[in-house]
Amino acid sequence: MHNHDTDIDSLFVRSNRSNVPLEQNSSDSPADGAETLATPFDKLNAAAARLAQTFDSLPSNADARRSVKSAAAAKTPATSEQPKPARVGRFATLEDFVAGKKNVVSLNVAYSILDMPGQYSPLLFYGASGLGKTHLLQGIYTECFRRKIRAMYCTAEQFITEYMDALRNNTCSSNRAKFQKLRFLMLDNLDFLQGKVSTQRELHTIVSDLLANGAQVVFASTEHPRNLTGLEKSLQSLFDGGLISPLQQSEFETRLEIVRRMISARGINLPLESIRQIASQCSGNVREIIGVLNRLEISLIADPTVNAQSLTAIKVQEILDEWVRDTNFMVSLAKIEKTVCQAFDLHDADLKSNNRTRQYSYPRMLAMWLARKYTRKALSEIGDYFGNRSHSTVISAQKKVDEWITHRFVIDMNNKSLEISTAIQSLEDRLRRCL
Repeated sequence: MHNHDTDIDSLFVRSNRSNVPLEQNSSDSPADGAETLATPFDKLNAAAARLAQTFDSLPSNADARRSVKSAAAAKTPATSEQPKPARVGRFATLEDFVAGKKNVVSLNVAYSILDMPGQYSPLLFYGASGLGKTHLLQGIYTECFRRKIRAMYCTAEQFITEYMDALRNNTCSSNRAKFQKLRFLMLDNLDFLQGKVSTQRELHTIVSDLLANGAQVVFASTEHPRNLTGLEKSLQSLFDGGLISPLQQSEFETRLEIVRRMISARGINLPLESIRQIASQCSGNVREIIGVLNRLEISLIADPTVNAQSLTAIKVQEILDEWVRDTNFMVSLAKIEKTVCQAFDLHDADLKSNNRTRQYSYPRMLAMWLARKYTRKALSEIGDYFGNRSHSTVISAQKKVDEWITHRFVIDMNNKSLEISTAIQSLEDRLRRCL
């Protein structure tokens, strides 16, 4: 037994068993005596997992309930008709993942390992929050479910809870046994294991056994494993023989498609101008887009005179402005001025000057656009700060930058020609580092 007194794993033990990994067995797994694990999400997931252990096919909704009764009476497999694609509760699918140019490689890798399990094992997706790591892991699990491949999805926290329960109950052998026949293991939030020495050693043992058996192991993390300083060297070394696939913030066109799909699913009809505005002001973090759409829906509920088919661009912009000011980090106008000047190698007074050449006017418009996004200042205050300009000038600058984003305008910054979305991302990163 590992010496677990030296780490802090026990801080994460829960008193209930509701937060455990989601596992599903292949159709040829033994029906008698098989351990049934609960889903970490809801009762629908648990029902789906149990049905997957019992039947070769899984009808959906009301048909599924009728199949359970008939199968229990006849004790025979479900109908041999072609099964409908199974949805594992609220789990995501790979078909729903909007990859774009920057993340298409990661999506292709996810599809590839389903056809060639073990070829790129272990596989790790890493990137900032909200870029789609969990989506990819859940999508792989959902596809395993459809293909009747024995697989398990769990978070690092769930793995810790299960392991600590096994230590306390002296059932480590049986806990390991449930991993031995897996063909796919998806473990989310790898970085959560940092500093938990005994849990990492247990995971290393399990993963090493799976790799020796040709199984596919998939991880997700916010950082490259070499940057996870609290990760054991033995666990880090496993990735040397696998594949590491980064996820990046999506470009404007990809965000545009994400917004289109989300509003379609919600039954909201938005003008194209509003869709572009949401895509331009939200970063690649999908959760930001969800937050904006949630506010749109709430506004529909709060105002009975407005329906989903009559949301105007002005109304959407009001909601978007409110969301941006509430959720984004706040900076001063002086900080924006300094950041833009440093990025374009200008003097502090240049943005306030009357010089209208591109060298000065383009950075000035970007500064006003950032001020609208990251401050609570009124249009008149922003105009006054940047050279006593009118509020209509600020509005014009904001619309101009939005047009640049739509048409993928290229701007010169730091002696480099950058697409406007990349330039804005660089400026925002500079602002965050100044906080």
